[in-house]
Amino acid sequence: MNILALIAPVVLPSWGFFSEVGPSPRIEYRWLDRGDDWREFRPRPARLGLGRYLLRLVWNPDWNESLYLVSLSERLVDHPTAHSIAELERYMRHHLRPETGNDIGRGPSMVQFRLAFWSREGAALVKDVYYESAPIRV
Repeated sequence: MNILALIAPVVLPSWGFFSEVGPSPRIEYRWLDRGDDWREFRPRPARLGLGRYLLRLVWNPDWNESLYLVSLSERLVDHPTAHSIAELERYMRHHLRPETGNDIGRGPSMVQFRLAFWSREGAALVKDVYYESAPIRV
């Protein structure tokens, strides 16, 4: 029973640590040298099968990293610091790789990211951009 009491808070976390609930920033990026449109960074899957859903309850390191990025983004919007910006830039450099196709020797690409909030105003969805990075060499 002692082990169950220790494991329960990990499996069933308390939601009491949230001071407020509001919209969460979405990280979007675009490749500047190709003139791409903005894309969501790490979009959520549209559908999960039961097996994958159950596995994600126990093992989901990508989601933990995504939660860290959301927390970092919220801090950057609330109180921008050089550390928050540098950390997000580091993630962009590490996780985004240019799709070079046949241009293998093309060299580094430039990427830009932004933080956008989606909210509902009546029946419409409204996007507000709170931060847009300088170009980053990848």
